[in-house]
Amino acid sequence: GLGIDVALDDNRPRRLASSATLITLGSLVPAAEELRSGEHWLFAAPISASALVPQNAAGTRAAVAVRFSIGDAAPSSADRGTVWLHEPEGTYNGPNGAHVPFEAIAFSAAGAALPSPCAVRLSGKHDGELDFPGPFSVAELESGDYEVTASAAGSASRRTITVNAELGMPK
Repeated sequence: GLGIDVALDDNRPRRLASSATLITLGSLVPAAEELRSGEHWLFAAPISASALVPQNAAGTRAAVAVRFSIGDAAPSSADRGTVWLHEPEGTYNGPNGAHVPFEAIAFSAAGAALPSPCAVRLSGKHDGELDFPGPFSVAELESGDYEVTASAAGSASRRTITVNAELGMPK
């Protein structure tokens, strides 16, 4: 495959070579931010040649999640899982905005990937919500900022993406 994607909370994933054995938590937060005290979720998954998380024999995505706390904060006693919004991430310029990928994975409180689909909501110049069991792509988004929210079983993950359809196109 293409390596292993690792992400912390709602932050963008970082792709590591499959031979990598170490990554610092601080490298998983945006450069202008610091790793804060409190409860966090760490996600990891192998990435197939299609740039998506492969499905395992049980029909769930081959991904794991770990809940942990930093500092004096005690781990939450809530028996609630989480959602990892794997795709989309960042900025999509020119032809990259022609098919924006969407992939969200629901996890149990123990960190196991669940087969249940996530509802994915897109808000911006185009609005809509889909509830698919697997990844999908949205074609030809207009330029602009979009908020993407993935939710399942009382948990949600959100991220803002930007589409610049006019960049990189012939003049």
